[in-house]
Amino acid sequence: MRKSRRPEDQFLRNDTPPIALVALTCLLWIVLGLVGRDIWKPIEPISFDLVHRFASGDPWYLPVILGKPFLSHPAFYYLTAEWSGKALGSLFGYENAVRLINIPYLGICIIGCSMAARESWGKGHGRLCALILISTLGILVRSHQLTSNVGWLAAMGAALYSLALASRKPLLSAWIFAFSLVLAFYCRGIIDCATLMLLTVLLPVTNSTWRLKTYYIFVLNAIGIALPWLLIWPALLYTHNPILLHGWLNQILENFQAGEHQRSYFLSILPWFSWPALPLALWAVWHHRHINPQPNAISLGLATFIILFIMLTLASDPSDQNAMILILPLALIASGGIYTLRRGAKAAFDWFGTMTFGLFGSVIWIAYIALVTGFPEPISHRFHVLQAHFVAHPALIPMVTALFVTIFWIISRIVYRHTAYRAITNWALGLLLIWGLLCSIWLPYFNASKSYQGIMLAMAATLNAQHGCISSIGMGYNLRAFMEYYDGIITHSPEEKNCTALIVHGQSFNPPHPGNGWIMIWQGSRVDEKIERFWIFRKKATGNN
Repeated sequence: MRKSRRPEDQFLRNDTPPIALVALTCLLWIVLGLVGRDIWKPIEPISFDLVHRFASGDPWYLPVILGKPFLSHPAFYYLTAEWSGKALGSLFGYENAVRLINIPYLGICIIGCSMAARESWGKGHGRLCALILISTLGILVRSHQLTSNVGWLAAMGAALYSLALASRKPLLSAWIFAFSLVLAFYCRGIIDCATLMLLTVLLPVTNSTWRLKTYYIFVLNAIGIALPWLLIWPALLYTHNPILLHGWLNQILENFQAGEHQRSYFLSILPWFSWPALPLALWAVWHHRHINPQPNAISLGLATFIILFIMLTLASDPSDQNAMILILPLALIASGGIYTLRRGAKAAFDWFGTMTFGLFGSVIWIAYIALVTGFPEPISHRFHVLQAHFVAHPALIPMVTALFVTIFWIISRIVYRHTAYRAITNWALGLLLIWGLLCSIWLPYFNASKSYQGIMLAMAATLNAQHGCISSIGMGYNLRAFMEYYDGIITHSPEEKNCTALIVHGQSFNPPHPGNGWIMIWQGSRVDEKIERFWIFRKKATGNN
């Protein structure tokens, strides 16, 4: 009897996204946003301070940030970022070079997730998975910042591929999974490593593919390969000081003491955060609902999503950077739903992407022309009200980049308008268009409003003559990390009696009153900042000379 073919298989033989298109789109998506700006809150101050500590000679297993050992998790991601800064700093500038470490990590993430889709769904689906992954809203911004969650994305991408490959090539898969375990542990800690191990326990329940003898051999081999590497960091902590190991274990326990506000956070952001991967994944699950057993991609994706969601809810801070990891299993499942979309849904998705990104792209170009030329005047006036001192200076590289992504989007819309994959291609390229414009011609404008370098250097110049004990009020962890990174100053608690200088961070309409024992010697704010303000006070001299 002749074997039947799924309808999408007929498409895949002759109608898959060209590998050159996918590779170029992914490369542009990864690189844009990594260079050309200063350090931005809220994630990067602490990250760059850790990198700075490694550059200053701290041991790789125990960096000290703000005077205290960093025990949240091993800091391998930041160590590799320091290597990148050292190797490429002379070419791109130190801070840009440090962020470029995200290129290999995001590359591993995209390739691993794509190979998992190809292994699970079949040829051609890996390219779709890559396009879905980079077109999802939630991963766009945070993945281009210096955060160890990018290392966790790479570990999860490798883990998904190894689990999809386990039944066919158990030995190779064991090495890949061991790599993902070690990378997860050294980038994010024991909880993320344990998450991957819990996934290996859950998978045999979901599908018979992972109940074969070869799967259990794969798991044992992976643990055996990874375990010696996983023991190195705790052993070094214990050797340095047993108290440090106990402190690390206590922090792990504290992560599970989540407040009630964390229980619903990840669920509340999921609809917009995971668009368009979530609706496509739901459609793929619905379309294959009568197939028994379920396709491996659906079993693997659902099991991964459930484990990740539970662990995030129980043991993670409620932040969008932690939620990025949820997008990988959704993209894996969603890649099986593109070719099975109804014609009307596919046309609506394509039309919505074209109209949305075409409109926003046009608005961004018009606004930039107004910013540079002053015409149209109402638009130009609006932007100069927000930043009165900003002067736009068109530069060659940003302008070429902006023109390239614009032309790339227009040509792709024309060339691939009659393809079965046009909907997701249009969405990925449209998002790349917006991201490329914002990260090229508009980046100086955003950087002027988000940079803290100028204000930190100004405070350092004022404090230069009294670089003794300095206390602070209202300076959060990020601002204190900025002070250490830019100025080499570690501020202390205001209860510290020996400090002769005081930095106060607050709001301009509510000036501080630290008491009669202090004299204000400086106040200032970032350029065009109307609310946030800094004050520096000096302790009055005592009557005894």
